[in-house]
Amino acid sequence: MTEDELIEQAKKVSRRVGYVSVSYLQRNMRIGYTRAASLVDKLVAEGFCEKEPTAWRYDVTAEQCVHTDPPSALVSAADSTNTAGG
Repeated sequence: MTEDELIEQAKKVSRRVGYVSVSYLQRNMRIGYTRAASLVDKLVAEGFCEKEPTAWRYDVTAEQCVHTDPPSALVSAADSTNTAGG
């Protein structure tokens, strides 16, 4: 895969969730840390995403975001941890 193809794939998987992180790219693209970190640096330089002040992730900028609903597994897991008693 060429560098341009990797960047486009990184953008595609990041748009789905609205953020990008090195570990997220590693898992979803099945690439190593060095390549994932390099892609994140390039996405930031392009203005595709920006770093949250105290976060481990980079939020996709509004102009680039084609945000969809979060995966149902994440929503149901969050709901089950917030309910009290049984």
